[in-house]
Amino acid sequence: QGVQGAEHQGGHHGGTAHLIKMRGLPYKASVGDILAFFQSAGAALTESSVHICMNAQGRPTGEANIHFSSLHDAHKAMTKDMQSIGNRYIELFDVGRVTHKQR
Repeated sequence: QGVQGAEHQGGHHGGTAHLIKMRGLPYKASVGDILAFFQSAGAALTESSVHICMNAQGRPTGEANIHFSSLHDAHKAMTKDMQSIGNRYIELFDVGRVTHKQR
């Protein structure tokens, strides 16, 4: 479950995407760490597709939302469920297809 009202670090784009939610991230995990995690599974991803959730104090919550442009890449990414970044096991949740409004 996400933190209500949490701010996100990352870009915004319009259109539709396949959303995967990450939980269990190290608090110091960067967008680059997340990109490397998924790219090792062969999933195509850009920095603007990674949204690290922040609490009201601007600190990472240990969760992130990742927007994949294709279902195929999202399926590749899900092969990383319960694998680790650093010493933390990462849980992945396939949220499904979502629509983004341009900001």
